[in-house]
Amino acid sequence: MRQHIVTSATQLISRYLPQAPHTFLVSYFTSSTLSTTTTIESLAKVTTFLRRIPLSLTLRKKQILLRNQFYIELKKKQQMAQKRANKKAALLEDAEREMLRFVQTPLEFRMVSIPRKFLVNKAVELGETKAKTFEISTVSTVCENKKPVCVLVHGWGAGKGIFVQSFDDLAQKYQVHAIDLLGWGRSSRPRYCGGDDPKKAQEWWVESLEAWRMAMGIEKFTLVGHSMGGFISASYALKYRQHLDKLVLISPIGLQGFTVPNNLHISFAQQLLISSAWSLTPQRIISMLPRERMISFMSNARSDLLGAFPYEDKTAIHYFYNLAVQTPISGEAVFKRLLAPLKGWHLPLKDKLHLLGELPVQVVYGENDWMDPTFSLFEVKGKNLLPNVKERYMEINEVIANGEKSYPECWVKEFDPALDITSPALKRRTISIA
Repeated sequence: MRQHIVTSATQLISRYLPQAPHTFLVSYFTSSTLSTTTTIESLAKVTTFLRRIPLSLTLRKKQILLRNQFYIELKKKQQMAQKRANKKAALLEDAEREMLRFVQTPLEFRMVSIPRKFLVNKAVELGETKAKTFEISTVSTVCENKKPVCVLVHGWGAGKGIFVQSFDDLAQKYQVHAIDLLGWGRSSRPRYCGGDDPKKAQEWWVESLEAWRMAMGIEKFTLVGHSMGGFISASYALKYRQHLDKLVLISPIGLQGFTVPNNLHISFAQQLLISSAWSLTPQRIISMLPRERMISFMSNARSDLLGAFPYEDKTAIHYFYNLAVQTPISGEAVFKRLLAPLKGWHLPLKDKLHLLGELPVQVVYGENDWMDPTFSLFEVKGKNLLPNVKERYMEINEVIANGEKSYPECWVKEFDPALDITSPALKRRTISIA
């Protein structure tokens, strides 16, 4: 889409200024952090301005007028977009604090700065030209005595607030840190310029998590990842296992992966439609709808979600709504590099799990989990992808509990110190089913 805009812009300017250099336009359109819609609107205004330039002016004066008007319009759009983004960020901050009001343990909220060049490549250079650091939004339990560290990593479309019922239980034995991944929640949302390579997308999150660890001064910790966060946590463990005491994967995606059957016949028109629809993330669709209408829709469609949290009002719905409407789109764009609608999951980790060595690993699924636990039971254990794995079936999960109906994965809780997440690092590897 952006390349199409560049082509259109070049043709448009050539029509009015046949001899004008267009390098600055092409440079802007290929590196701008503005949305496509904003860029098109700015271009339309410049087009209108071009038609009003007197033909009697010299080419040089026409170029100066065009350049000045172009940047004036873009500056206005940037200011308006930033103002809207700041307002949405403030609303999310309020919604997050409201979401975490259930926690009795004292909490510390902070923005942890990580170097912008945590990935030294051209993608980072193109993605951000001004900011010297990115910010990782972090909430931590306050503890007087030194305790082992536990880090909670959320899944797709979520944020650290989903662990609201985890802090008090885990804080008894851990100093707990929950983060918003880069590109999600209240963390920085840089434009992703790593292309379509799924390995670069994987590296983007792994290296930002490592940069956060270094900024926090944490040497070793227990890492807990839910859903997409499970994939990121497992990927981190494969590269930086020396910093982990234990790895807990809650309903993880990306272990086994999946592919679209070769015998599935899809026409070119259908492929084009699916690919176009794939670019419309739920966050982008939600942001187009009126706020009250969307909150009402989410309340009705996800009434089960309300029951997963300790509130009878719409606290959770407001939190998830404000997560969804944050701009600019960032983490969602990176995630699309890992999962393609017509190809499947690009980077399954099953063939690399043995590289975790003796690191204690616990893979956990809920009773009504939408992720299929049979892979962990028959592939991970049966094929010895993780040596010495044992499975445990219990009425109450060792690590997760939040009722029997839905969303048990949102509550990480300790029940048996000898077996669950709070156990000593060298106890065992387990696959648990609630």
